[in-house]
Amino acid sequence: MLSYSLRNFRLDDCQDLARHLNNRNITQLLSRVPEPYHESDAREFISGLIDDEKSAERRFCNRAITVNDRVIGCVGFTLDPETKSGVIGYWLAEEYWGRGIMTHAARQMIDYAFSTLHLVTIKGSTKVENIGSQNVLKKLGFKYVGDGTVRTWNGDVLPVKNYELSNTN
Repeated sequence: MLSYSLRNFRLDDCQDLARHLNNRNITQLLSRVPEPYHESDAREFISGLIDDEKSAERRFCNRAITVNDRVIGCVGFTLDPETKSGVIGYWLAEEYWGRGIMTHAARQMIDYAFSTLHLVTIKGSTKVENIGSQNVLKKLGFKYVGDGTVRTWNGDVLPVKNYELSNTN
């Protein structure tokens, strides 16, 4: 497997983020990423993460997936402190698909979420046609819990498959 790292996002990652997320093969599989995706969108996303890191009531825990310190993807959670749960989200630049990177990176983040963030449950949903993400969730031990819908960044409602993983420790 290709050597990669996980780290916090930095404002100087905007160009890499925008370049990779301006790929329809990626964005058509995601529900919360606008099309087209501009550097201003990346700046808003990263600034929000940086601000959230400083907050007592964190809502997000996202890490950049990097190769040679250049962003090639993202993995993380939207957090619900009241229920001690999170919703996992991830994407990877197309040229890195099929190398096991996402499964490995997501496993690292799940371990962190259970051991350090003390989450009890992690949920995930994928668009019905996103077989690759469904396979990642299954490899990570998520169980299919039913179909549902999700509202996208532009207000569309799309069918999804829902998954869950519980902390057994």
